[in-house]
Amino acid sequence: MLLQGAQLAEAMGHADVAAGYRTAAAQLRQAINTVLYNPTTGLYDVNTAQKGVVDQHGNSYAVLYGVAPAPGTTVASMLQKLTAALYRPSTAPNATGPIPVQQSSGSTQVGPYTSGYELFARFETGDTTGALALIRNEWGLMRKSSSYYSGATWEYVALDGTPGLGEGTSLAHGWASGPTSALSKYVLGVRPVQPGYKTWLVEPQPGDLSWATGTVPTPYGPIAIGWKKDGVAFSLELLVPAGTSGTVGVPVNAGGALLRDNGRTVTGVSAAKEPNGRAGYLYLQDLKPGAHLIRVTGGEK
Repeated sequence: MLLQGAQLAEAMGHADVAAGYRTAAAQLRQAINTVLYNPTTGLYDVNTAQKGVVDQHGNSYAVLYGVAPAPGTTVASMLQKLTAALYRPSTAPNATGPIPVQQSSGSTQVGPYTSGYELFARFETGDTTGALALIRNEWGLMRKSSSYYSGATWEYVALDGTPGLGEGTSLAHGWASGPTSALSKYVLGVRPVQPGYKTWLVEPQPGDLSWATGTVPTPYGPIAIGWKKDGVAFSLELLVPAGTSGTVGVPVNAGGALLRDNGRTVTGVSAAKEPNGRAGYLYLQDLKPGAHLIRVTGGEK
């Protein structure tokens, strides 16, 4: 909340207020890592009274909002430990893999709402494989093959694939719809940089998927995007609305790649030279309005 407050303050021209929020956020981060990080588990305790008890919500927040990693650790190792601490086999007839319970202290309850934050944390830190597996294994229990299929997302799920908490459980729970926005932001890859998408970033995370397509509405008009990979190339079609500009990041192999925009060979910017650049990506900065066909060959990922 402090960092979001800083962003809002900066957007409104209050740099001094934003600086105060960022200072407070840094102090809070240090305090959380001092008081709640547990070096024995490699994760954050649910509270100071329950040492060694791990919860999904708190640890996902720690990753997503930059509290993690604690000094001397990595986010990747933390996510591995979170999987070991919380993931359980599902006995549902349509199960495809293990899913996370909400807390390590004997809980068998699965919460799609809290799993949404873990989903965002995994995508945000580049664990696309883990994020897509979470969608398939947990939200997959709610698909048409379930006897409880509702066409919407559920409030809770039990390990056997039935709605958790019995007859009182909502089977149309908006708070449980994390994949809807996550797929747009990370897999399709479109997100705002400035308010209203005045500037934007397109940075798809394909994982094991071969294509995605979609349209993101903005005050300036829609950003239409479609990407596909065919084993020898990664192609991205993009329609940039007038009045906006942005950056496109495309996944490439470490050996480099030939990059073209509308058939013209262009030079991409490495992740090290792009603010918050993602390893394994090349970036085309300051793309202007109009249609773009960006194609990468020789370095597909």
